[in-house]
Amino acid sequence: MQNKYQFSLFIQAMIRIQAADYKPVPASWQEMGGIHGVPYTRWSGDPKGPSKPDDEPNQWQGYCYHASALFPPWHRVLMLLVEQSVANEASAVVAGYDKDQTISMAEKALWHQAARELRFPYWDWSSVQVETDGLPKIFSEAQVTVTVPKNATSTLKNPLMSYTLHPIPVGAPDYSDGQLSVYFAEWVRTYRWASGERNPRENYTELNSALTKGITVQGQPFSQISVLRGKLARVFSAPPQATEELQSAYWDYFSNTDPKAPPPPDAASLTSLEEPHNQIHLDIGGGGDMAYNEMAAFDPMFFFHHCNVDRLYALWEYVYPDYWIGNGYYDANGGLTPFQDPSGTYQEDPNTSISETSGLPPFRKDSNNYWVTKDVRGLQPSQGLTKYYTYDPLTLPVSDGTSNVVKQVTIDVTKPSTLEERTEYIAALHQYYGGNTVQLRDTTNLVAKPALFNHPVTDVPDTHQVVDGYRDFVIVVLLSQYAFRGSHRLELFLDGVLVGNVSVFSRINPANCEACVARIASGDAKTRGIITIPHALVVQVLEKYGLNKETTTDEEIVALLKKHIVAKIVNPIGSALAHASHGHVTASPGSHLPELKEEHRPKLRFHSTRVLVSAPGGTAPPQSVGWIDHGEVLGGEWRHATVQPVSE
Repeated sequence: MQNKYQFSLFIQAMIRIQAADYKPVPASWQEMGGIHGVPYTRWSGDPKGPSKPDDEPNQWQGYCYHASALFPPWHRVLMLLVEQSVANEASAVVAGYDKDQTISMAEKALWHQAARELRFPYWDWSSVQVETDGLPKIFSEAQVTVTVPKNATSTLKNPLMSYTLHPIPVGAPDYSDGQLSVYFAEWVRTYRWASGERNPRENYTELNSALTKGITVQGQPFSQISVLRGKLARVFSAPPQATEELQSAYWDYFSNTDPKAPPPPDAASLTSLEEPHNQIHLDIGGGGDMAYNEMAAFDPMFFFHHCNVDRLYALWEYVYPDYWIGNGYYDANGGLTPFQDPSGTYQEDPNTSISETSGLPPFRKDSNNYWVTKDVRGLQPSQGLTKYYTYDPLTLPVSDGTSNVVKQVTIDVTKPSTLEERTEYIAALHQYYGGNTVQLRDTTNLVAKPALFNHPVTDVPDTHQVVDGYRDFVIVVLLSQYAFRGSHRLELFLDGVLVGNVSVFSRINPANCEACVARIASGDAKTRGIITIPHALVVQVLEKYGLNKETTTDEEIVALLKKHIVAKIVNPIGSALAHASHGHVTASPGSHLPELKEEHRPKLRFHSTRVLVSAPGGTAPPQSVGWIDHGEVLGGEWRHATVQPVSE
């Protein structure tokens, strides 16, 4: 936030709404943070809403939607609420300045303008700057200095570092898995990477390591943020247009980690916005509030994070305007099937059908009506209800398939656009987040010689060309949302190199929701994610084991890669919870360790494809052609990392 007046008003407004005695109560930080998770009570801003869940204790008792097609729209309205609270309080600060006769009219005008234009800022966790700088220091400093009238400054307690709970919410859980302990029922404020004690210390060194820790492939750094940006490249890898039958499916695979629609033809290249969102929750939280669904929204970081999630949602819905929840998805027989939310929410029964007309409690647009999903759609003036905010236009280069920059494009989500323009925007966004296929191929000086990298491709459109000597290798991962109490992630290694992860953002006490328990027993609750195996690393492994030669068969390549893929499941601070039978990266697992239940075992499938990129001088986004399903990976036993299972 570069405007010093806006920054000052924002900080002062945040301090005020975080106060224990703030009025109006519904706009206080305590009340707004409690909408997302605990205390599982009616938000005071919706006095007409039900006093308790009507199917208690069957449903999830928070209001929030996760692993649901309503994940992006619901969180957008939550952001609108917080933004409105901050803006109202900023105006109140300026109203106080108006009463001071010693402040000039010219300066008052500057403060008024700042208040009118103030919106909630986002932290762009996908920026390449995060690779080197980690978390901006403003979020970890105990004090902050702001401008005040008459060219003076004031040093204040930093409201962005933490929030003091007023009081600790009912239902805040304590928990220990033997390696990580949290004491949310006792901690009086929010913490990030807490030391696991009743009077904890915060470890920002570990937090920044989670954001920036690097690995090296052929001398090229490949950090967590590069992994994260690669996920966003796949978020923007859907085709610019699709048949009506596929449009809601593309929304499903974008919007959430548990899609129910039949997979589109290119589903192996698609990841949701929710999964990288999960990764940031764990990276920022560690053993603290942000890593757990029940507590996350009390940490001020939550809303900076979700504002960026909303920005990415705004870009996606702008370049893919036809892909939408609508009234459901088309099943394998061509029938229209409603989306459902299996776990329910505070105000919605489990397995209720959801659509573009679903209400988004507890947020009301007037005294009698809730916001509905279609109200939230789009930031152009003609779309949905007026939202009174936008994001700065994004100017990006677009390169052709030879990595030559063809033109610059400016993506302004408030302006109408044509299909041709949106096609270029998709190409620009895909490249911006690290999806430049030719550059990915050329990060190694080794040439891929086996035929698998040069399978013939027929019917290449005039707009595209085949990338010689390149193949896109991915692992599609399905994790049980509740295999362990609380959040966790799968980390995948090839020949000892960490290549990616899939994160589950979960609850410590899912047993409080009977529908969740039923989903645990059935194995139905899944978190889906995509892990890319870097081309350079694949070729390096082939070279190392003597298989980078023209006579190597497809089957030999797949067998070698599968042999050297290992994986483990870790908690938010990186301690091992479970591993595949031959996938333990630190020691022999031992047959004495207990197995994971069948319904809790990760499911991993190995896929690869040839890739088409734009013809010289063109601006078409890449296309995947000739997908091959190479079968299951790590499909044998999965065992707990300790003799005493953490939880199942």
